[in-house]
Amino acid sequence: MVTTNPGKYIIGLTGNIGTGKSLVLKMLDQKGAHIIDADVISRRAMLKGAPAFQLVVDAFGKWLLDNEGEIDRVKLGRLVFSDPAALSMLESIIHPFVREAINLLIEGYEGPKEIIAIEAVKLLEGPLKDLCDTIWVVTVPQKIALQRLISKRGMSEEDARQRVDFQGDDSEKIAAATVLINNEGSASDTWNQVSAAYNQIIRERQEAAALAAESPLRRVRPAEMEELRKFINLAGASAEGKAPFIPTDDRAFFFLKQQRKMVAVAGWFAENYIARLTDLFVDPSLDAESESKAILDLIDTVEREASTLSCEVVLLFLPTKFASTDLRSMLASQGFESKDAANLGLRAWTEAAKEQELEDRLLLVKTLNAERVLKPL
Repeated sequence: MVTTNPGKYIIGLTGNIGTGKSLVLKMLDQKGAHIIDADVISRRAMLKGAPAFQLVVDAFGKWLLDNEGEIDRVKLGRLVFSDPAALSMLESIIHPFVREAINLLIEGYEGPKEIIAIEAVKLLEGPLKDLCDTIWVVTVPQKIALQRLISKRGMSEEDARQRVDFQGDDSEKIAAATVLINNEGSASDTWNQVSAAYNQIIRERQEAAALAAESPLRRVRPAEMEELRKFINLAGASAEGKAPFIPTDDRAFFFLKQQRKMVAVAGWFAENYIARLTDLFVDPSLDAESESKAILDLIDTVEREASTLSCEVVLLFLPTKFASTDLRSMLASQGFESKDAANLGLRAWTEAAKEQELEDRLLLVKTLNAERVLKPL
């Protein structure tokens, strides 16, 4: 699931009546989440003067009102939990107001908490689920839910059984769960489950933030050399039946990563103000368009690095297997020209090109600093 609220991570919390959703919501509050209780919103929507009050009274009658003119929730509960049609009518009245309120609360929240938890018994039955990045379901056996409704909410056994039986089992909710919280045991057991799942979200968000902050296109670090070697031997030399490729100290490497995985590598070095891009390796699973883009990005990165080193020229030894007409055309538009290594016009450039003795390569040359060529230091 993907959140529609950038910068915020939404936990959708649900479960049948009596399972302990409110307890888990309080625990999420303790862990640092910003909490939204859909049941509280629905109750407030039916208060006298609130938008749903008159609609509910008009739908079910004034007999629902208590001595203070408020809707008696016990009477309303007995009605709707014994009549599916009545419950459906009530939900059609209440749920639009609840959804609107939750949307406003999420969009308008500007506090420091990035994780928001929404508790709603009907979370999965409507569009609220589409707001959520993860679905947490709280579950207990029905007999425990029944006991808790009687002991903790003061319901009669008849009312409690009516509520539990009306909802049926929670197999569909469990099937939709990203995280399942078994609230059958002690509060400590439940806390441990909530804490572990919440901490996992924190770790994943921190890792994602670090990954986003770090450029996917950058120089290989010493600690990444083994990963580089394995990638090159998978995508390059050894795949062609040659000896295993071993990166050497005279070359620098840039790589492009996607989803934390290397997909393209460029090896190059600068000497005597001449940059030579001698190695290109691309994940063979990339399609032609992605392959060309990866190569162009790497070449552009090498070119910019070469410019900072005051290089006069970039000699690009492009493997012919990558030298499609489209790629060559794009490189030409960026100033790379096809040249003969035996005669590049300047002796230093020609000697640098001849030193490589690379097979199955197309030599492309781009001048970076014409002034340096005309007035060498």
